[in-house]
Amino acid sequence: MVDALKQEGAKVYIRSNKMGDYLYNELHFKDYFVDNKNFLPSHDESLLSLWRVKEDEIDLHPELIQQYLKRTFFSNKDLSAVKLSLLESYYNIFDHAEARNNAWSMMMYNEECHRLYVAVGDLGIGIPTSVKRVIPSLSDEEALLKAMEPTFTSMSRKHNRGLGLGYIKDACTEGDSLTIVSNHAKLVTTQDRTTTAPMPFLFRGTLIYYELTLTHFENEEIIDNFEI
Repeated sequence: MVDALKQEGAKVYIRSNKMGDYLYNELHFKDYFVDNKNFLPSHDESLLSLWRVKEDEIDLHPELIQQYLKRTFFSNKDLSAVKLSLLESYYNIFDHAEARNNAWSMMMYNEECHRLYVAVGDLGIGIPTSVKRVIPSLSDEEALLKAMEPTFTSMSRKHNRGLGLGYIKDACTEGDSLTIVSNHAKLVTTQDRTTTAPMPFLFRGTLIYYELTLTHFENEEIIDNFEI
């Protein structure tokens, strides 16, 4: 939102000292919006900080996140599902959003419950708008459901892989959930249930929020030596 207001020439002020301290000292907002940085590491090892989603770094950033989690918390876990879920979130931005580089992601890891919290958002056209270019008769809620299908693609870009946002749901284990808010609709899905609801206001863009409990992921198989 700050970036969108900045693009319109507006000035943004923060009145809360506590919130201001968090935004400026922990998340380094000034460096992002004044110095145009794309990523700065946090001093808190559980906070994976903000990242301005850049198309030419889509493949790099999820790999760095996976390596960081393995190095810091899970040296023996196969975290490929984390990397692939992030890739699907980021590809969604460039396949659907038309966000003009106004897209962000932020992650936090809770060591007590071994859960990774991921938020990816943009202020583009929204998933329903993109989906309805292919199927105009759908409502916003139906469009979100369509975007979850594994073979659906809006064909908006040549690299569109058509895996669908349902891949993120598949990565969620028991107790985890995926929430998508876009335009006039909200979708919440778990392993067992998916629900949609109308939004009482227009959310211009898309917010993808999901949780991953990492302890359920399988251990990596390490082969010490082998013969050909």
